[in-house]
This record gives sequence, C-alpha cells and structure tokens, in this order.
Amino acid sequence: MTNVLKKTAILFDMDGTLLDTQQAFGDSMNDFLRAEGFPVFSMEAYRRLLGDTLVNILRAVLPEHKRTDDMIEKGMRIFQQKYRLSCENGARPYDGVKEMLRSLQAAGIKLTILSNSLDNFVKFLVNRFFPEIAFSAVLGIRPGLPKKPDPYGALEIADLLAIDPGRFLCVGDSETDIETALAAGMTPISVSWGYRSVEELKQNGAGIIIDSPDELLDYAVGA
Repeated sequence: MTNVLKKTAILFDMDGTLLDTQQAFGDSMNDFLRAEGFPVFSMEAYRRLLGDTLVNILRAVLPEHKRTDDMIEKGMRIFQQKYRLSCENGARPYDGVKEMLRSLQAAGIKLTILSNSLDNFVKFLVNRFFPEIAFSAVLGIRPGLPKKPDPYGALEIADLLAIDPGRFLCVGDSETDIETALAAGMTPISVSWGYRSVEELKQNGAGIIIDSPDELLDYAVGA
C-alpha cells in the first residue's frame, strides 16, 4: 500500500490506544467507592467514562450529594495510590503495540503522547510499559492548562518538536481524539480496539479506522 498520507510524527492517545487500563482503573475506582460505602460500577460503565479527566470521572461516579470539593480531592488522592499499584498487574499494552512502536522508531518517525490522564501517571505508565521507546514528548493533564479536545497540548508538542502540525498523524480511540486532531490541523486515525465502537467512531467523523497496530505503519511509513 503506497500512502499519500506519509507523515514525520505521530501524536498518540494512551488509554484505549496504546494501553488497556480499563480493568486497573475500574478496580481502583471501585476500591475507593466501596471503602466509602458508595455503589460501585461495572467495567462497561468505566469503559464509557475512560478518556475523560479523573475529576470528571469522580463527579460521574460519586453519589450526587457527595460531589463536594473535599470528597473529589480525597477520591483523587486515594485513587492515585491504588491505581499505581493496580497498574503493575492490571494494565497491559495492546497486542502488537510494542512491535509497532519499535518499527516506527526504527523508521525515524517522531513518537509523542498526549493524554487526558494525569501527567504524572502518563509518564509513570509510559516508563513502566515502554522503557525502550524514546518518545519525543509525553504529556498528560496539567494544572491550569486545557485538556483534549482543546488543541493546546497537541500544538504545544508540535511546537516543541518544531514540526508543522500538518505533518502529524493523531492516533486515538475516541471522538475526543478526532476533535483534537482536526482542531490542531493534524490527520486523525482511529483505532477499533479501544473503548469506542467502530459505529461510534464513524458517527463522530472518523475517516480512517485501523483494526490492528501494524496497519499504522502503512500510513506513517508507507509500503
């Protein structure tokens, strides 16, 4: 496949794109909710919530009368403690992702990550699961800065690498990633193995959907 979309850099989402963190996330959040005597949620419910910020997820799962600033702050603190431990065993790279990243790196493609997860956890998980990959930039949610789909983070990374946004592929599993790519002037590519169905991705404007990590090589490197 000869591809006219050949690019020089890729902006990846993390959860649902590179890493399957659903079980680790859901278990950690349910541990917190259970300890507080609150109802817990199914893994499918968390599948729908993943991709948003931790604060917004806490607002969604806490009982309405408990959605106070103090409880959200407590939830963030306890969840982070549990999640760090849970990820050691409960998170994993999707099949073929490591091989894809190695091939892209060998081809000279600049690799970056922009996530709506907390910045310290994004960096922790990347170091934990991809120590051999030399990412050019890894960013998560940082205080006072807008989150995806605002293009701020994507454009910040493009500026950091001194690469025009139009030379980026933006790879993710949700409508948020599609919106981010379009707002930043990048080419969106959606993955079918993440937390949204193919139907949902198409409904939200996905033009390119890949079913396995090795398909991305065609778009980034070409045949």
